[in-house]
Amino acid sequence: MNTKESKIVDKVIAKFDFKKVHKIMEELGWEWGVNGVPPIHELKSTASHILMDAVHSGRPAYCATGGFEARIEYEEISLKFVVEEYSCKYKI
Repeated sequence: MNTKESKIVDKVIAKFDFKKVHKIMEELGWEWGVNGVPPIHELKSTASHILMDAVHSGRPAYCATGGFEARIEYEEISLKFVVEEYSCKYKI
């Protein structure tokens, strides 16, 4: 990853509220593997990895794991932590 991409990923990680994600995971009992709710540094590391994967996947890109979603579309990069979502295809 070049310096520009690294700075963008670092900015997303710095602005994202990992404390809120950690609190939600604790309240829901959302555990990763056998070690329970991951500590904040592990949440940041996982988010950083999927953001980097998205950066290297081309455009548009989508990578997800453990509730995190990283997406790159047009000139925008986003990181989400998804607790609930529903979608379906339909014809009108």
